[in-house]
Amino acid sequence: DFMDGSMVIDEKGNVTIAQDLLVQGAVHTTTLSPLSDDLTINLSRTQITATDSAGDVSYQEEATGSASSFGKLLVKGIDGQTVASFDSAGGATVSGTLSAKDLLTQKLSVVRDFGTEEPTENTASVGESILPRGKLSVMIPTSQVTGNSLIFITPTTPTDNILSVTETQDGLFTVSVTTPSLTDITFNWWVIN
Repeated sequence: DFMDGSMVIDEKGNVTIAQDLLVQGAVHTTTLSPLSDDLTINLSRTQITATDSAGDVSYQEEATGSASSFGKLLVKGIDGQTVASFDSAGGATVSGTLSAKDLLTQKLSVVRDFGTEEPTENTASVGESILPRGKLSVMIPTSQVTGNSLIFITPTTPTDNILSVTETQDGLFTVSVTTPSLTDITFNWWVIN
């Protein structure tokens, strides 16, 4: 029992602290569990520490409304690289595969090659291509395609021809028409695995 019950250590080594705990170094543990129903991680507060003339550290917490005060929850992996992050606005980024039983979304945006300014055509999962006039088919190389891929195509120029995906194999797919067009046919494509 320390400081009039503000901190209690029982015979099993359990520590109870009456108020907040400020750790300036690292906390090492195998399990975090909530005291009640929810475990809350508040990223929208600025924590301020102040040291008085005697060298004692005091702790204050100040709620702020400025975006610059918001932090991120970072999950680190091999070599200290960030593998997941969560921000105070609800955004999440993961660097690996995200698995879910169900996905409910109001908007889905497909980024051609996440993390680069200009995607390279051979690694894209979405793109735009042209079936040249007079041709019956065009092959589109992309490493995103396997023999089991679903590929959706949408013409973006007027045409009486029906565009079909007639072949898929690892690394490429073929879009064909039954009758050659007198003009180029531009179309968007989207590969789903």
